[in-house]
Amino acid sequence: MISITLVFFSLCIQGNAQLVRGVVKGPDGKRRAGAEVFLVAPGIPRFVPPEVLEAKTDKRGRFRVTLTPGRRYWAWSHFMGSKGGQFASRIVKRVGPGEILLLQDELLLLPRVIQLKGLAPWGKPQGLKVLWDLDGREGFTLETAVDDEGRVQVPQKAPLRPLYPGLLPLGDRTETVGLRFVLQTKEGIPLFEGKVIASPHLGRVSESDLIHMAATIPMSIPCPQPLSLPLLLREKGRLRPLGGVQLFSRFGLRGKWYQGPRSDSNGKILLKVPDFLKSSLEGFSLSLSLPGYAGLTVYLHRSQCRIGKKIQAFQSSWLKEGLELRLDEDRPFSGVVRHPQGEGLGGAVIQLSPSIPGWTRPGRQRWVQSSKNGKFEASSLPANLRSLEASLFLDSKTWASLVGPDFAFPFPMDPILKQEWRAGKGLPREFEFDFALYHVLPFQALGPDGAPIPFPRVQWESIEEEGDRSVVGKGDRKGKGFLTVPHGKICLYGWAEGEQYFILNPLSIPEDGNFVLPPRKLVFKKVETYLSGSVVDKEGKPLKGAIFSILRQLENPQAVRPRTAAIRSLNQAFFRGRTDKNGHFSIPFFPDGALEMMFQVIYPGPPRRQRIFRTAIPREDWELQLLR
Repeated sequence: MISITLVFFSLCIQGNAQLVRGVVKGPDGKRRAGAEVFLVAPGIPRFVPPEVLEAKTDKRGRFRVTLTPGRRYWAWSHFMGSKGGQFASRIVKRVGPGEILLLQDELLLLPRVIQLKGLAPWGKPQGLKVLWDLDGREGFTLETAVDDEGRVQVPQKAPLRPLYPGLLPLGDRTETVGLRFVLQTKEGIPLFEGKVIASPHLGRVSESDLIHMAATIPMSIPCPQPLSLPLLLREKGRLRPLGGVQLFSRFGLRGKWYQGPRSDSNGKILLKVPDFLKSSLEGFSLSLSLPGYAGLTVYLHRSQCRIGKKIQAFQSSWLKEGLELRLDEDRPFSGVVRHPQGEGLGGAVIQLSPSIPGWTRPGRQRWVQSSKNGKFEASSLPANLRSLEASLFLDSKTWASLVGPDFAFPFPMDPILKQEWRAGKGLPREFEFDFALYHVLPFQALGPDGAPIPFPRVQWESIEEEGDRSVVGKGDRKGKGFLTVPHGKICLYGWAEGEQYFILNPLSIPEDGNFVLPPRKLVFKKVETYLSGSVVDKEGKPLKGAIFSILRQLENPQAVRPRTAAIRSLNQAFFRGRTDKNGHFSIPFFPDGALEMMFQVIYPGPPRRQRIFRTAIPREDWELQLLR
């Protein structure tokens, strides 16, 4: 078997070290000497461990870090001021080689200690611990103890992450930032999730007083009351108790999944969770897994519970008699990865992302690996799947065997191929990644003047093939990259910073010839159509800092694929922004006769206002009024 440590993180051809460079600045815009910089790449459960890289800035506030080929990182900076103040930047996502980063920090009141109030019902402090997920992806975690008085030390070199993602974009100073933690038993069973809020320094308190407050005054965090809920695991039909069922849980619909206990020989798990019946808590989610049985997803909330496909009100009798959950017979997915010559390809890593009705995000991601004959199997997936996306990654040796030794592009950090299975269409529960049906298309993105466009994104759309999904090709600093494209006619399109894009429709990909096609030059141009105007309140006063975001793009029956799909993706890439000090906005918008865009405008306040608008055409001098 190919070494797992090589899977997914190698170069096809070894070259110069892959570097990322950057500068750290303080709130005043001056460069930071001696600031710490962290770059974290998440791992793959059971396959590849996470990686944490660290560096310090020089006298001119500069840093450079050598990245491991094939990985993408999240980056942030931390600085300890001369008076002991904590300065931290926001996270920069998906950092790759060749990029130049600007990390600007700010002084925040992050307490050194938190005090957990009302901890006794959850257990004795010596049997508890706190897990801090510092980068939000379990790539950089830290465990701290709980002392006899319920006090916990707070990590001081963590990035400041939005605590309510989706409300405001990363980097807006009006958002609430801080750290998340999970209280666990010593065995790692999750109990409840909490937040430590970091307050920005707005000039109302001196820096010295701010530092003194953080160092001497613990932040009091009230613990939710626990609720004991027995779970009874049974085999569907025979109602036989099922022992050894693995439980995973997360808090709400958007949290991270944590591994919980297994059911005993009587099929019972006594679950201790925050009491969502007597508070405004979101509720919590469960995922159950046992070899030979289909998985089961559960969401429990005081107003509505979803158990598999069934929706019902929470029953108080469950607290005494137990909530009975029945696992159905497993219906696994099978798959194969094939070489262009027809034989199976071993060593591929496949990421499976299930989507479940009623859930705002996919369920737990699964990872499997193909055997020597290219075959793989995915089992214990939820029975009520809405869809299942499979993304394919290859190790460097296998990738080089496909493209040849002279192919100079690095091994991709992102999926090479994607496929999707959808329920209700009568599709077999299988995936086939056959490289005989694809070619590798190298490209270079250029501007109208022939200058390279750095870090472009290029994608394709075809007349819809069942289960076939487009993969984004990402270019480097010189605009060079590649795509894995299917045979036949496709629409090729792309976007880049500086409001630049291109659309090439149609492009014919031959069925025969070399697996690696001749390189193609892609000429980008500036966006030409916009939505522009102003945002005002009901009195007509302009609103500064109102935020624009897409909600949906509605497609009518006249949609012409693949161009409509390309236009949809370009709008998704470009349509974002906010109003200036005069309330004005100008945002790229790509019209298509078959699309109507629904977008949201949020003014963070005070007072907070928001409203939804719709349009199918570009507009100028459009006055958008936000009511309270």
